[in-house]
Amino acid sequence: MGLKDAYVALEDKWYGFLDRVDAHIPIYKIVDPIDRVVPSLLLFIAVIVALLAFFLIMPGLPMTGQVCCRGNKQQGNRC
Repeated sequence: MGLKDAYVALEDKWYGFLDRVDAHIPIYKIVDPIDRVVPSLLLFIAVIVALLAFFLIMPGLPMTGQVCCRGNKQQGNRC
């Protein structure tokens, strides 16, 4: 099975999934215009990869902002 065959099989499953969703929610109103520009499966994969990268990288980034909570003045908060 080549890469093209694997993609075609995955794409068939993708559109089968969209058909099942479309039976309850008219999703093809969104998917059809997207498919005219770029394959919706590739866009979906790109979005998932971007979200995974965002949530995997974000916790490792240093926090440079300062959070200040004001409390009772008797506690001596300087913020």
